[in-house]
Amino acid sequence: MTHKTHVTFSINAFLLPVVSYVYLTNNSIDIIQFNAVASGVVLGSLLPDIDEPQSHIGKRTIGISNLIKAIFGHRGATHYLIAPSIILLLAIFVYQSNQIYGLFTLGISYGYLFHLFGDMMTISGIRRFFYPFGKKKPYWILPKKLRFYTNNYKEHILNTALTALLGGQIYLLYILEGFK
Repeated sequence: MTHKTHVTFSINAFLLPVVSYVYLTNNSIDIIQFNAVASGVVLGSLLPDIDEPQSHIGKRTIGISNLIKAIFGHRGATHYLIAPSIILLLAIFVYQSNQIYGLFTLGISYGYLFHLFGDMMTISGIRRFFYPFGKKKPYWILPKKLRFYTNNYKEHILNTALTALLGGQIYLLYILEGFK
């Protein structure tokens, strides 16, 4: 998946429960807390590809990216379920001392997880997703006919649909007066 699709996929996954909460409870949410989580989701949706120097985030962290790729390869350790789990535990500890930073870190974990789900929609999938458990076989979340290569027409259609959905969810938050 390209970075654009990772971001729209992760933000949509974040907004769906937020919009549902606002709609079902008729409550609004704190804009500062929302922005903290949303910012973390965007960063988290890009972070796993730090293991690829040609990725959007890899080009901005070239030394770190080259080192991580040399040690783990692309879709290696940064694409294991254990990574967002560790970030989630970190978020719990950070939240105790600073709520906003904790929510930002929680957002990173959430975006990271949905990046991994996005990669499991591609032809390659993710090997060793459940490391250190499980087998080396690839894991996918889509049937074979729906999987796609990165940056091909199927991904562009998906990203177009996700962008429209994103606009719809933001509009719903606006008309529901979802922020305070």
